Amino acid sequence: MDRLGLIVSETTEPVANVALEEALLDAVVSGELPPLLRVWRNEPCVVLGANRKVESDVDLGRMRLDDLPLVRRHSGGGTVYHDLNNYNLSLILRIDETEGAQTIPSSIELFCGWIIAVLEGIGLKGEKTGISDVSVNSLKISGHAQARRRGVVLHHATVLNRVDLKTMERYLRVPPERAGIEHRDFVTSLKKLGKPLSFADFCSISIAETGRFFALEHGYDKILSESLPGVKQLLEERYAREDWTLRR
Repeated sequence: MDRLGLIVSETTEPVANVALEEALLDAVVSGELPPLLRVWRNEPCVVLGANRKVESDVDLGRMRLDDLPLVRRHSGGGTVYHDLNNYNLSLILRIDETEGAQTIPSSIELFCGWIIAVLEGIGLKGEKTGISDVSVNSLKISGHAQARRRGVVLHHATVLNRVDLKTMERYLRVPPERAGIEHRDFVTSLKKLGKPLSFADFCSISIAETGRFFALEHGYDKILSESLPGVKQLLEERYAREDWTLRR
């Protein structure tokens, strides 16, 4: 891999962000954009994995009472609470140009290794745990999900800077697959580990460590505009529609 496009997103609107993720994937598939790294955040919201069930994952009544947005992304993975202290990294890469990305299991190993490298740049020792988590001191700090389309993989990961456990536990149910382990006993954060970062500092470290991990020969091409024509259509046809969000 010689070079990546780079987007440090200004938008923090949840529905716009999930639509933009798919629009960026389509733009890389079509060749309109190069493979790229995106760093971004959401305002407070809950984000459902594509195939997750609302009833089993969230307390929808409390969310509606508090006017907290619920959005559903197009990638797999679990359901998460986002706020401005949940930092997100997305890579959109061509599978045939990325060693290790050919299968889902091998790509999970690759991308968990990428986040472990980012954590090393922060001064933390991470390890892959479970199917696709990265943990520090046996507590989850990063979750992962991906989508694939016509030879391109979109993989995104969270890194928890600070955790608002009270809010997280108000809206998120403990998933059945976690055998009753409460959120507070399962997750950690950069702040809890003594390494809190501003979003700007996290961006700088993540960009540098991503370049080193993938051995970029020519660095990054900054993409200034996120105004892709496909975003509006995706919002109208899918992400702004309740029948998409509540479909399961």
